[in-house]
Amino acid sequence: DFMAKHLLQGENTLSLEWQCTKKRTLEKFLGFLHEMGIFNLRQITLEHLEMYRTVQLQKNRPVSAQNTMKVIGTMLNHAVRLDFIDKNPAVRLTKIKGIEKNKKRFLSKEEIQVVLKATEGSYLEYFVLVAIYTGLRRRELIHLEFGDADCRKKLLYVRNKDGFRTKSRKERVLPLHRKLWPFFQENGSGLCFPYDGRRIQEDTASRNFKSMVVAAGLDDVGLHTLRHTFVSHCLMSGVSMWEVSRWAG
Repeated sequence: DFMAKHLLQGENTLSLEWQCTKKRTLEKFLGFLHEMGIFNLRQITLEHLEMYRTVQLQKNRPVSAQNTMKVIGTMLNHAVRLDFIDKNPAVRLTKIKGIEKNKKRFLSKEEIQVVLKATEGSYLEYFVLVAIYTGLRRRELIHLEFGDADCRKKLLYVRNKDGFRTKSRKERVLPLHRKLWPFFQENGSGLCFPYDGRRIQEDTASRNFKSMVVAAGLDDVGLHTLRHTFVSHCLMSGVSMWEVSRWAG
């Protein structure tokens, strides 16, 4: 019952895709609890959370397991705020070892050329080019349409659409880099990056991109690195932090 209440809280703040992901994550945790004979929030202990984390680590990468436990911890924090439970046992969970965060990694100008060369001729060629010069998130790129670009004003609009909401649910506008003008001017309507007439699958795009850049000698680069690259190069060019954060959403 509380899980439903907690999920309802996110309806106006989370994208539809993230709501679905969060719901699936909590439903799996609920199934685990029921198997353990736990049917009340107050029965959940640190031991149960540690057991569930072990189960997650057996099936998933450490970072995925950590993200799962964060979702559960957030729900339990909500339960504390509403006085359903007195304490959140998740606050005593130790961090999973072996998770390397590389938030500062971005591409140099030379590495940008390596990445563009590595994806040249593939279905990700322009997907990657637009990612580097807009900083859009992977899901935003997948849902991007040619109608979102105003070539006359040289602006790109990140819009909410049927079946898609931005991570913050807020729409935004950013300048259209001159290196992207030909791509948007020479194409008409519909999705910018279809694959066999359909939307690109997120995980498939990430996996294929990773294979291409690893083959080019860049082992520590993923699609999200392109977003960091946009932000970092904007800041190094003298654009204010406030402006960059607004463009990046």
